[in-house]
Amino acid sequence: MSALEDEIIRRIRQLDEAQQRELLDKLVVFEEPEPDDWLERVRTLREELRAKYGDQPFGSVVDMVNEAREERLTDCTIQTMDLNKTL
Repeated sequence: MSALEDEIIRRIRQLDEAQQRELLDKLVVFEEPEPDDWLERVRTLREELRAKYGDQPFGSVVDMVNEAREERLTDCTIQTMDLNKTL
C-alpha cells in the first residue's frame, strides 16, 4: 500500500463504529444503480420535464454541441479582430 492509503486506513480506524458506517454510506453513493432503478429515475425525470415544459420538443445533444461550437467560433473571431486592431 502507498503511504496515502496507509494514512487513510489509520484515520478511518480512529473513527467509532457509527462514524465508520456513516462514511461507508457516503462512499456507497458511487455504486452504479440497478438498471431498473435507473430507468425509473429517467422516467420520473421525463415526467417532471413534461409537467414543467409541456410536450414541446427539446434540442438534441448534437444541436447543443453545434451551438456551443458556433459561440466559441464567434468568440475566437471577435478576439482575433480585436488583436488585429491593436497591431
